[in-house]
Amino acid sequence: TIKQLRSPRPGVENGEVEILFMLRTFAWDYSSRYGVSLSDNEYNKFILLFNPDYLTYIDELAKTATAPFKDSQNLIGYYIDNELPFNSYQNNNPLKGIELQHFLELKDRFTSSDRQGYDEFAGARNFAKSFMLERGVQPEVKNITTKLRNEFRYEVARYYYKTMTEALRKHDPNHLILGSRLFDSSMYNEWTVRACAEFCDVVSVNYYNHWYPTVEYCKNQMGVWSDKPFIVTEFYTKGDGTKYGGTAYE
Repeated sequence: TIKQLRSPRPGVENGEVEILFMLRTFAWDYSSRYGVSLSDNEYNKFILLFNPDYLTYIDELAKTATAPFKDSQNLIGYYIDNELPFNSYQNNNPLKGIELQHFLELKDRFTSSDRQGYDEFAGARNFAKSFMLERGVQPEVKNITTKLRNEFRYEVARYYYKTMTEALRKHDPNHLILGSRLFDSSMYNEWTVRACAEFCDVVSVNYYNHWYPTVEYCKNQMGVWSDKPFIVTEFYTKGDGTKYGGTAYE
């Protein structure tokens, strides 16, 4: 039973963690709030960080989500989100990662009659433009470089972790903030990891594609990019005799 899992023997309780799905909840609520969808096939979730309602929304969500746990002596801490698309594999899909071009090319969908002059994506678009102008570059797609793309990803990720941790610590200063469970290429992206480590107590990763964390990853990547501990929050195993394309796994 759940009670047994939480307290395997008298006087001893197992520690618990809570996944809050902060930005994902804002994305899930988008249609009901604004009357239009935010399809994953068209928009990256991180554009929502610059929505006019974002800061108020996550403050209210943090207050509600932490209320049952803020005084718990059994809770270890919170995962902010799960497997958000900070980085796309080899930067080949602007919707599967934080991409400067995607932000620059956002087009508002509301008209003044629909939303009384509300600019749906102006905040995200203007953030990208200001980012380039501050570096002496005209905000045009043709001027984007690899260096700018990496710096932009860091700045957006940094804003995400900063605002999320501030909201959570405002309403619950008693527990750890355990990152956002980085996944796939995001966990190998230096700028994303650095942003997470700057504000979170722990960097959490969902570790797939290897049987166990490699020396390269632990020492030469995480050990260099972050001064915080990291925790593996998902991994996989396979049974004896499992094969892929007829070839046994080693």
